[in-house]
Amino acid sequence: MEPAYYYHDYPVCPNCKEPVITGAPLLIEDDGTFRCSSCDAFFSPAVHLPENEGVHEFLTKNLKEPPSEELPLIWPIKNNVIEKSYLSWLPNISEGKYLITWPWRNIRFLPVLICECLRVKGDAKIVVIGEINTGESKNELGFPDPFSALGSLQYIEDMSKMDSGDLRNLRRLLKIDRKNVFKKKKKIHYRIKDSKNRHTTEISVYRPEMTIRKCINRILKYYKNLYGMNAVRSITQKDGKGDKRIKKLKDEGIIAISIEEREEWTGKKLNFPVSDLFHVILNYDNLTRFKDHFKYDCITDVRDTDTSDSSVVFISQTLEPEKLFGIVEECNPDIVFFTDSDYFVNERLFNGRRWQKFREFLRSTECTVLMFSLRPDSRHLYRDLQDSFTWHTWDCIPILDILTGDEDHSRPSPFSSSFSEISVPGINAEIEYIHLEEIDRIEEISEKILKIDNGKNVRRYLKYLPQTPLKLRGPHNYSNGGWVIDNILNQILDTPIFDEVKNTFEEVYSISSGPQRNPILNSVKEIIEAELSEDDRKSIFIALRSSRETKSLKKTFEIDEENPDVLDAVDICTWNDLPTHHGEGPSVVIATSYPPIGYSLNDTDIDKFYFIGGSTAIEKIKSVVNNRITEQITKPLHIPSRKERAPELLFEITGKIHVPETVKEDILEFERSIESGSYSKISNSYGKTYKKRARTIRAGTECVLVINEMNCGMFIPSHRLLFFKDETVDRIEHIRAGDKPENLQNRTLLLDEHGFYTSFKVLFTRFMIEIAPNLKIKRSYYTWNGFKELVDDSYEWLRNIRNAMKKLMDARDWNENRAKDYLSEYLVKYDLNARNPEYIRDHWLSDPDIILTSEGHVPVFDVEHPKGISDVEKIYRALDELFPEMCLDDEKARRSYIASRTLQKLRRKFLTDEKQSLHQRYHRFHDELWKEINYVLKRSDKFKIKDARIVKVKIDSPSMKILQDYKRYIT
Repeated sequence: MEPAYYYHDYPVCPNCKEPVITGAPLLIEDDGTFRCSSCDAFFSPAVHLPENEGVHEFLTKNLKEPPSEELPLIWPIKNNVIEKSYLSWLPNISEGKYLITWPWRNIRFLPVLICECLRVKGDAKIVVIGEINTGESKNELGFPDPFSALGSLQYIEDMSKMDSGDLRNLRRLLKIDRKNVFKKKKKIHYRIKDSKNRHTTEISVYRPEMTIRKCINRILKYYKNLYGMNAVRSITQKDGKGDKRIKKLKDEGIIAISIEEREEWTGKKLNFPVSDLFHVILNYDNLTRFKDHFKYDCITDVRDTDTSDSSVVFISQTLEPEKLFGIVEECNPDIVFFTDSDYFVNERLFNGRRWQKFREFLRSTECTVLMFSLRPDSRHLYRDLQDSFTWHTWDCIPILDILTGDEDHSRPSPFSSSFSEISVPGINAEIEYIHLEEIDRIEEISEKILKIDNGKNVRRYLKYLPQTPLKLRGPHNYSNGGWVIDNILNQILDTPIFDEVKNTFEEVYSISSGPQRNPILNSVKEIIEAELSEDDRKSIFIALRSSRETKSLKKTFEIDEENPDVLDAVDICTWNDLPTHHGEGPSVVIATSYPPIGYSLNDTDIDKFYFIGGSTAIEKIKSVVNNRITEQITKPLHIPSRKERAPELLFEITGKIHVPETVKEDILEFERSIESGSYSKISNSYGKTYKKRARTIRAGTECVLVINEMNCGMFIPSHRLLFFKDETVDRIEHIRAGDKPENLQNRTLLLDEHGFYTSFKVLFTRFMIEIAPNLKIKRSYYTWNGFKELVDDSYEWLRNIRNAMKKLMDARDWNENRAKDYLSEYLVKYDLNARNPEYIRDHWLSDPDIILTSEGHVPVFDVEHPKGISDVEKIYRALDELFPEMCLDDEKARRSYIASRTLQKLRRKFLTDEKQSLHQRYHRFHDELWKEINYVLKRSDKFKIKDARIVKVKIDSPSMKILQDYKRYIT
C-alpha cells in the first residue's frame, strides 16, 4: 500500500509560520481570530471563499460535499527523507526493538507514522510513551505535542482528481490573497530618526492598551536612559486627517520622533501554499480526518485507564514506573513508541526505578519497540541494553553530511522536520596530511613478512612500526612486547625475502650503516621548525599511542636536539593526555595515528593537526577524521548488516560511507569497553559541556573561601557573581560572592565532571543558542537574527579589548601579563567609570568560558557590560587610537552595549522572574530551558556550602575548583 497524502489544519501563522519556527504561540481572540505573538498578524483560521457564482457552480459540479463559505487553512505535510523512510518501512514489519538517534529535538512526524501504521494494519494497537502537555492555555496555542497534533491530521488516499484542466479552472475562478485571511487593525506607527548615528527606524505595533501618549512617554524614557535627558529633539504627531503637530524639546537632541495611528493589514504577505489548497479542494470528497476514523486517548494519571476501544493510547512518561508499564501490559500493544527514551535511561546513573522498569520491559516484551534518543550525552548509558535492540544512527556526522548535501523538499511544520533546522558542526581545526613514500615501502615489506611468519609477536611489532617516530636500534628504540628489529630479522633469516627486508630497513632507517634515522622523526622536526619560525609562541604537541613511546621520544629529543628552545615549545604526550594541556598561543598537534574514539575534533582548542604516515595509515586516518568516528560516544555510527532490520534509506546511506576494516575493529573494541563499563574514564576526559581554562587567584589576593560538609574547599574571586537554584520554585538567584559571604551558607553550587563550578549563566547561553537559532530579537533600532548573533554582539566590546591585548603582544613582543597591565592603565586614562586598572585587568581581561554549540565555539565572559553606553564609546575610541586598523566607531560600540543590556535583561527574566513577565513569544523557550535546568540538576555533582569567609591566599591558587588540600594555600 502506497503512503497517503497528508495535510493538517493546526493553526499556523500564514505570515511568519509561527509556532513552527521558534514556538511563539498564537493568541486566541474573543471572536475566534488568531493573533500571532511574534509578528502581530491577525488572521482567520479559515479561508473565506468569495461569493462567486462560478466558484459555487464549479464546486457543486465536481464535489459531492463541497466546502461551505469557509475552508480551514489546510497545510500540506512535506516530510523529509528520513521520516518518509519510516512511513514506508514500519507499517510492513512486525517485530524488533530499535534505538533511533534522532537529529531533531522532537518527533514531529509521529502522528503521521501512527496513521500510516493504522492504515496498513487496521487492527493494530499502538502505545506512545512520552511527554503530554495537559496545561495548554485556552487563550493561546503553542507548538503541539503528538497527542494534541493528532486531532488536526488529515489525509487523502486517492488523489485521482488531479486533472490539469480542473485545476486551471479552479485557479481562474478562485483568487486567494491576504484579504481572504488577514485582518486590518489600527496600529500605532512610529518613526525614529537618530541624527547622530544616521539611523531611521519605523515600527508598527498593535497594543490596544497603549495610547499614543503612553507610547511617546515610553520612547522618551528609553532614549533619555540611553543618551541622557537632552536626547530627544522633537516629537511630530499626526492625526487621522494627516495634520501634523510638532513639539520641540531640545535643540541639541539627536532623536526625532514621528508618531501616528493608522489602519493597516496585519499580515504583509500570505505565506501559504495556495496551490496545495486547490489540490485539497479538488479531492475534498476523499479528505479523511484521523480522529473521525481512529479513536485515540491519553493517560496522565491512574484514575481512568480504560482504553480498550482506542487504537492509540498516549501515556505520560512522568507516571510512576510500576503503574506506567503495568498500563502498557494491560494495553497489550503491537507497537510501542518512546518519544524520549533518554528520560528513562538517564536514571541508570543512580539505578533509579524508571531505569529498572524500562530495562525489564525492553528485555521481556515481544511487541515492536521504537525508542527515540534525543540527547547525545545519554547514548553511552544504553550499554547494558546493547544486545536488546538494533541501532538506527541518523544523527552522526557522516550520515547527516550526505543527507544535508542532497536537495531537501521537506517543510518544517507541526508534523515534519526539515534539514534546514539542523546545523552540522564542522571540524574547527585545520588538518594536513603528510604522506611519506618511505613508509609505503615499510607497509609493503611488512605484508611480505606476514605471509611468511604471521605469529602474534611479529604482527604486533609490524602493526605499529609505520607509526613510530623512534629509531629501531640503540637506546630508546622502538620495541613492542619486548621485540625489536633484530627479532624480526632472525625470524626470516633463512627465507628468500631476508635480503630484501634487510635492505629495505637499511635504506629507510639506516639500521647499521651510519647514523640511524626515521623518516617520521625527520618529518616531525621539519614541521616543528616551520611552525615555530612562523610564530614562536605556538604550543606544539606530539601525540603518540603509548606513555612508553612518549618517554623514549623525549629522551631522543634531549640527545639529538641541538636547539634547546625547541624542547620548551614541544610537549610529547599520549592522545589521552592531550586535552589536559592548554597553551596561551596557537596550538598544533603532530600525530602518526588517528585520535582515539572519544576524542572530538569538533570540541578542541587545537588550531591545526598534522597526520604523518604511509598510504595505508593516511587512508585510515582520513576515514576516521572525515566520518567523525571518534565521536562514537555521543553520536555513534552503526553500519547495519543486511541481517538487521532498518529502512532501506539507512542501508543506502551507510553503503556510501567507507570505513576500513581495522577502524571497524577499533569501533567494536570501543563498544565492548562501553558494555564492560570502562567507558567512564573516557567520559571524564572528553564528555565536556564546556571548557574552562584553569584560572588562578594570585598570591596576596583576598577572595572568598567556601567549605562543604566533606571539608573540601573552593576559592572564589570576591567580584564573582554566583548563581543558585531556589529549592522551592523554578527560580535562579544570584549573589556576589564578596558582598556578604555569610549569605552563601547552605547554598548549593553545581559542579561539572572536573570539579569546577557550573554557572547557570553558561547553561542559559548554550541552551538558548541551540534552541533559538531563528529567534528574531529587536531592541531600539537594532535587530539580531538568532540568539547567537545577540550573544556575539553583546561580548564584542570584550573581544575587541582582548584583540588589542594580542596586538600589543605581537607588535611589542610582550608577554600576556605585560600587555594586560599596559592596556588596563591605558584605558583608565579615558575617564571611564571603571577607574581601577586592577579591576579592568582581572575582570575585563579575564579568560572566558568556552562553550561548544552546533554553531561553533562561543566565549562567555564573567562581565556583562560597563556602567554606561558612554564607557563603551570611550573604550572604542581608545582602542581605535591605539590600533586604527581595528576600524572601531561609536555605532559599533552602541550596538554592543545595547546587545549586552538586552541579553542581561532576557537572562534575568528567564532565570529569575516568573514566566508571565516574558512576552508570549518566549514562553516555549522558558519551558524548554527549565526542563533542561532540571535535567542538569539531576545529573550534576553538588557542593553544599557549610561555611564561607574572606581569606587572603599566600600562593597562587586555583579558582572556582573543588580542592581537598585548600588549607595549604592559606596557612
